[in-house]
Amino acid sequence: MIAPGMTSCIELQVGFLTLQTELVGDPPELSTVIDLAGRVVRRIRTPCPPGVDLAQFVLRIHADIDRKLRLAVDARRREDPNRPRPGDDDTAALLFLLAVEAYMDGDAISARQMLSCVADLLPDDATIATNLRALDR
Repeated sequence: MIAPGMTSCIELQVGFLTLQTELVGDPPELSTVIDLAGRVVRRIRTPCPPGVDLAQFVLRIHADIDRKLRLAVDARRREDPNRPRPGDDDTAALLFLLAVEAYMDGDAISARQMLSCVADLLPDDATIATNLRALDR
């Protein structure tokens, strides 16, 4: 059996945000890995309902995650496209939103990984440092 999978990329100012969704395990589930410039920032596991068309399920779940990320990127870019800013702001904002979402989903490990990436992009941001310390408790 060839397992269905999907990959897509979103170009950001500091590199590519890559999403890869594949079928894993028994019982089957989907594993989506979100990677920024070679660094995994989030893993999302989605159980497959019994009897579902696996190829269609992979396409739907991947498209949903991809759409959500693209909407977040586009919203950030529309806020003020002419505002001068460091090149890392858009990426940091997106990763921060993803970190909050992961935390709200109960995934503190992914939230910490994404906030750590944000801290690398914005090392002088006291709010990020405070949030990282809170996750370490």
